[in-house]
Amino acid sequence: MDVYRQWLKQHFPKKAPEQLYLDDQTFVFDPVRDKLDRNLERNDHVPRSLIKQFHALGPYDYSLDVKSGNMNLPWRYQVLDPRKFPNVPADKLHVIAFSRVAFNDNHSEALFAFSDLCAAAECGRGQAVLATKQGEKWQFKGLSYVWTY
Repeated sequence: MDVYRQWLKQHFPKKAPEQLYLDDQTFVFDPVRDKLDRNLERNDHVPRSLIKQFHALGPYDYSLDVKSGNMNLPWRYQVLDPRKFPNVPADKLHVIAFSRVAFNDNHSEALFAFSDLCAAAECGRGQAVLATKQGEKWQFKGLSYVWTY
């Protein structure tokens, strides 16, 4: 959860969107299955061992405990209920979802992906991210694998 929390704080450095929702379910992201592994390795210098570790997690979704007290964010957000998708203007809505996170052996590097949707997935984007831990803080690098809705 610390990786997600720190990424959110960097993604919205000044102020979070007024209508921010966090998905309480991870989504499947697998660079090997999607045949992106060589590009991430070659173009973004993601270690092969981290890509293999991510693939080993398997194609499963997991629940995330993103209730308001657990994320310890400096601003308000809501947990997404997909059965009641918010009816908010697209330019005001952000629904953030994360893939699972793969860590290297000493937990100093992590690989994950995020999705930032708006308007019932009619707009938004997503990206693979490489995180490197320096002390207690994670530094994030957006990778070349990007998608738009």
